[in-house]
Amino acid sequence: MTMDVSEKIYDWLAYHARYHGDNLAAVDLATGRRFTYSAFNDRVTRLATALRDHYRVAHGDRVTLLAQNSTDVFEVMFACWKVGAIFVPMNWRLHPSELAHLIAHCAPRVIIHDEGFTSHIADIDVAKLCRHDDLATSDYERAIANHTADVVMTGITQDTVHSIIYTSGTTGRPKGVLYTHRMTMNIVVHSSLHAALDHKSRTLTFAPLFHTAALNAGGTPLFHHGG
Repeated sequence: MTMDVSEKIYDWLAYHARYHGDNLAAVDLATGRRFTYSAFNDRVTRLATALRDHYRVAHGDRVTLLAQNSTDVFEVMFACWKVGAIFVPMNWRLHPSELAHLIAHCAPRVIIHDEGFTSHIADIDVAKLCRHDDLATSDYERAIANHTADVVMTGITQDTVHSIIYTSGTTGRPKGVLYTHRMTMNIVVHSSLHAALDHKSRTLTFAPLFHTAALNAGGTPLFHHGG
């Protein structure tokens, strides 16, 4: 079967920001922050600009995330999508030596990480962007504030790889599973059919977002529908 690689993928957040900008996109329960689609898309696009211009992230480059659950996880994921990069969330329960192996394996251009994990990756020679607990002094927040929202998602097709999610490694070293936009759209369709999702839907994302169940089954489909 020949795959039609000319099929384009469109920017979900940009669409909902344009047509339903005042609708609620995400709530971060830990901080109480609430984002409309307009505000969320603006933050994501500014982050995408920072990745492109400051960290030189381009199509096919990997961006590793070592962070516990927050709305920032989805910001990083969608920022990667916008620049055509590959989002690689790491299991923050792993030992530093295990993290070092996976990071070496995926060879990221930059690591975005929680302040609490700084020591875990201190010896890894890769550019880093830290999410401080204090939002007012966070390098992550500063990167968003200091860049304009001028990235437009281009050159992305159904068969573009957008994420790598590592397996548990119960039978050896963890394996990096490649996720394409076509695979994610299939997940969106199945989740929508089984859960009857639409723009009025809401979900509570509580499982770790380095796991595909929380990220792809429980969270990402809502953004497709504008929920």
